Amino acid sequence: MSPSQLNKLVQSRQQKTRPYLLIIPGIFDIGEHIFRNVSIALISPSINQMLRSSVVVFAALLLVFFLKGKLYRHHWLSIGCIVAGLVFVGLAAKSGKEHSASQIALGICLQLVGQLSGAISYTAEEKLMSDCDELDPTLLIGWEGFWAAAIYMILLPIFQFVPCTNNDICTGRVIEDTYLVFQDYGANYMLILQSLALGTLTLIINIAGVTITKIGSASQRTVVDQMRNLTVWAYFIVVPINGAYLDKFTVMQASGFTILLMGVLVYNEIIVLPCLGFNQYTREKLEQRKVSQKQIKIAYERQVSHDLNYSF
Repeated sequence: MSPSQLNKLVQSRQQKTRPYLLIIPGIFDIGEHIFRNVSIALISPSINQMLRSSVVVFAALLLVFFLKGKLYRHHWLSIGCIVAGLVFVGLAAKSGKEHSASQIALGICLQLVGQLSGAISYTAEEKLMSDCDELDPTLLIGWEGFWAAAIYMILLPIFQFVPCTNNDICTGRVIEDTYLVFQDYGANYMLILQSLALGTLTLIINIAGVTITKIGSASQRTVVDQMRNLTVWAYFIVVPINGAYLDKFTVMQASGFTILLMGVLVYNEIIVLPCLGFNQYTREKLEQRKVSQKQIKIAYERQVSHDLNYSF
């Protein structure tokens, strides 16, 4: 490689590692949380639970059409199981307060937009990390947090003066009453501690999620992320809150989570189904095919070399 070619390679590598590129997943991450949090106030928990599974489908489609990756039949079966499992869970969940048809429609649209934003954020992270091997998950999360904080510093003062009359999603008759938040902090210091604890846990979750994306893929991250529903459900069944259990065991929810768990295990090839060709395109089988093709190529080249030497 000539010095000029090496210099171009180094320059292109530096362009891929520029921090401003990390604003892309940061923007979509902000969009995900804003749309999801607003939609929670407009739709019942059962609908919310079912719609959350759409992120798996969005991530799979982005993997195929944007990253040019491949999903095989056991992956699509797993995605179907995860969606079906969460539908079971959603149907079994208790509905919250009643909402109007317009509120439900708006909530569904916002939830879907939020899930799509999350899938785009995960896919952008995967693309950036695949282009730059030295991009560490903690560094990625740090820059995303920096850009998110900068964006919120611009948005929050604006939202403070934008009127909002919908009491379901707004407080203080504005979109976001930051002044009221600091008043609440001053009145109850426990809110500060809870906010710090929540921020720390969110940081840990994000680093773990980005690590899964770096090692595996954004699609794998969304699949594993659905297991949070199972752990939350199990926790509230076993652990009482203020002396009362917030959830109870039902056959439909247990069936839904069992189907969801099977989907996660099959997708990550912890369980390999030995029928209907579901075991033909696992990572192990694909690696075996690659090794076999390499051996055939080497044997062919040796044979050609031998024939040429023999002819001379």
